Amino acid sequence: MRQMIGWLVLAALGVAQVGCSDDVRTIRATPRPTATMEGETPVPTVTASVPPTEAPTEASTEPPTAVPTATSVPTETPVPDTPAPTSTPTETPTVDPNGPRITFLGLAAADDQIIRPTATDRDGRPIFTRLFGHSFSLVIEGQESVTAPLGGSAYSPEGALPDLQIILDRDIGDGDPEVCDVDIDAGEFGGVPATDPFAFSEDQTVVDAINDLGCRVNDGTGEPVGRSILFPCTRDDFGNFAFADQGTSLQFCLPIAKAWEFQPGDTTVAVRLRGADGRLSPVSEMIVRVDGDARADCEIGGPGGRAFSAEIGDSDLISSANGGSGVSRGNGLSEPGFLCAGPSDDEVYPLRLLEDFVVGFEITTGEVFCASFSAQGSSGFLDCEGSQVVDVLEQLDAADGSRQVIPELGVPSGSGAAQLALDAAFFVLSAGNDPADCTRFPGSPMPVVLTTGTATAEILNANDGTEPLTISALGENFDCAGWRSEDGPGRLVLPLGALATSVGDVANVLILDD
Repeated sequence: MRQMIGWLVLAALGVAQVGCSDDVRTIRATPRPTATMEGETPVPTVTASVPPTEAPTEASTEPPTAVPTATSVPTETPVPDTPAPTSTPTETPTVDPNGPRITFLGLAAADDQIIRPTATDRDGRPIFTRLFGHSFSLVIEGQESVTAPLGGSAYSPEGALPDLQIILDRDIGDGDPEVCDVDIDAGEFGGVPATDPFAFSEDQTVVDAINDLGCRVNDGTGEPVGRSILFPCTRDDFGNFAFADQGTSLQFCLPIAKAWEFQPGDTTVAVRLRGADGRLSPVSEMIVRVDGDARADCEIGGPGGRAFSAEIGDSDLISSANGGSGVSRGNGLSEPGFLCAGPSDDEVYPLRLLEDFVVGFEITTGEVFCASFSAQGSSGFLDCEGSQVVDVLEQLDAADGSRQVIPELGVPSGSGAAQLALDAAFFVLSAGNDPADCTRFPGSPMPVVLTTGTATAEILNANDGTEPLTISALGENFDCAGWRSEDGPGRLVLPLGALATSVGDVANVLILDD
């Protein structure tokens, strides 16, 4: 069953998805004849919103069949105040074999899918290897004891131990010891210090570190508490929102942002949970490994790897519904992706995306436009000899709802031209959300083509048979000699038309400027 969140209308812009089963051919490093693909009838759309604030409750263990839709959205994410120092509790709860237990400890990607461990160490602890130390979430799930439910707090404003307790053996981010130094309005964010020695205790420095990390837990409304089965932050293999373990009664989700990212190398994460009766679960541990060397696989014989992020302010969405002008207000989020230009016998290098990335920015209506790009199955080329054609046309027919994407058009665009075919999801969050919320709503992907050439969105029989509707934007070639330099030349554009929106049929082009 498709989740409702996957089909979101971009009402003010006229951007909407037109069927996730549309096809687009894989781009190769040599030109070939044009091919077209037929799509499905557009799928009905709904408006996205963040789940309402709700205190964790004892919930059913049956998995949900649909994602609840909220009727209101908070205007800003609540951020707990930094607690004043308090005295250390004097009574230490003890671990009880009949008490609560941890049912799942792991990571979830930006699209909410559970990340599988890449290995285990000699002690049986799972190892999760990532190219970057951010843009994923820590996920902790627990089962209540027979006598009491799990406690739902991840943060104590009074400076006491919360119910979710996490310690690290290495700093994340800058390791700033200030508790809960997350100021969204000021754009100031600190890291979290390691616990040394690496052990749970009621020493105030340990309690502060636990609260510093726990205050970043998000229940979907910005509150640092656990989630009931009604609002999990993870998806199952069928794309439905569900707990990772069927025996779970409460889930904690902790997004890892760049400001508190894991450092290169191995970081051990230890977790325990506390029940409402004070009983503690056994400690569970995992290892988060940030392995930049994993990028080296794409660098043998080719230009190598390059971080790519959309510069908020320069990136935009131009729309025929806005007279061809951009709609970004310049306030946004860009979680970087990583482009890999691999080896080749000539100077046309195979190009792929190694890790998912997300872009979100506030638009003129106050809503938040989101784009989520998937690395899996991505394929394209970086042309450093100047022989390839890279223009892209997306054509929609309003008469029958068909969609075709035609890459490799035009004339050779010179050295540094590139095209990349991948799956992407586009949606809008209602006014009052933060661009960071884009990482929590992956949407339903459809095939698209990014290019450094000209991207054109064309709608035939637009608006009840009037003349074709067309809009275009020009990208910018990369610098092959300076390929590995982040924030160098390079602008990717993609056509993104929509049918039967609240403002009619509209043509759009998304601009991602590094």
